Amino acid sequence: MVSPTLFRSAILIVVGLLIGMGIAFMGFSQPLSKTLTTTRVETIRLTIVKEATVTSLAPTTYTTILEKTRVTTAIKRETVTETTTLSLTKVETVCGAPYFTIAESDDPNIDFYVKLCGDTIVSKARTQLWNYRFIPGDEMNYVHLLVGYITDDEWRFAEGFEDKVDTKLLSSGRYLEWTSHLHENTHDFDSRAHVKMFTVSGYLVIEVNASLMPRKNFENVVDLYVEFGRKSGGFKWVATRVGEKVIIQDMIHTGEERYVSHYFEDLKISRYGWIAGRTLDNSSTLALIFKSAKIISEDGNVMEVDRITPVALDTAGHYDAIELHLIEADWENPETLKKGYTYELDYYILASEEKGYEWIDKLIDLLNSP
Repeated sequence: MVSPTLFRSAILIVVGLLIGMGIAFMGFSQPLSKTLTTTRVETIRLTIVKEATVTSLAPTTYTTILEKTRVTTAIKRETVTETTTLSLTKVETVCGAPYFTIAESDDPNIDFYVKLCGDTIVSKARTQLWNYRFIPGDEMNYVHLLVGYITDDEWRFAEGFEDKVDTKLLSSGRYLEWTSHLHENTHDFDSRAHVKMFTVSGYLVIEVNASLMPRKNFENVVDLYVEFGRKSGGFKWVATRVGEKVIIQDMIHTGEERYVSHYFEDLKISRYGWIAGRTLDNSSTLALIFKSAKIISEDGNVMEVDRITPVALDTAGHYDAIELHLIEADWENPETLKKGYTYELDYYILASEEKGYEWIDKLIDLLNSP
């Protein structure tokens, strides 16, 4: 039988244990309840903060959001760059064997459009070529010979840009070929051009034989030449190959209409020498290559001309031009184009989107190979 003293002691111990456990339980459960409540409150606050204005965000959260925004922007920029690159690769006409045709024009100033594999690449306008597809701007390329002469101490030129030009299409298909002829009435001379277009290693090549025959003496002549002009936008730089040396000249561009200079007038280039110009927007290079020249007298004697003058006209971007001059004379000592003589110049017109001028020499090697 348990003594009353022991029983009371046991009861006191049990009660003490129960009270201790209750205190311990209360001490454990209260922090747990606070933690859960805090977590819920923080979660709720985070949700509310995300919907609030940026000024209510904590600094660390603000920084994180900014970083995510930057990453998203970077991805978008990368995508745009890739799209632009792909679009720039679509400038060339993709087809099988190159095939040239012509298309009629409703424009009274344009004789016909030249098409390569169905794409319009240039338009033939009387004595000129216009609207080169792969060169931005309003280029004007005279394929006929031009005459610069002095009258009343002023320089003037006869371009043969007459309304009546007799054009005959000779061939189309793998290459396009035509002739054009006109009679210039004011100074009484015949002007002819034989033009042939074809491709070499993917490059468009235009080969021209330009000739002029006076019906009477044409006096006070200082220039006899062909040109490729930039009516607007001008050239960024021009260059000419003289023997093994390439001379580069930066061009002026102010946007105003004024004469700046003629470059290279004191130089001579031999056969397959060239003069070139880079468009101001740095997108394309145009080149004129001297192939051969001769002067045929009325009785049939032929004088070969092995060296001619490359000239670049700088007009501050108003109408820059690159030119090949069969005759380049001083104003004080002009020449006379003689009645019955024939003045001929054979040359190539090249154009490419490539930078620099190394591609010109490589293409000339192909044109000059047997």
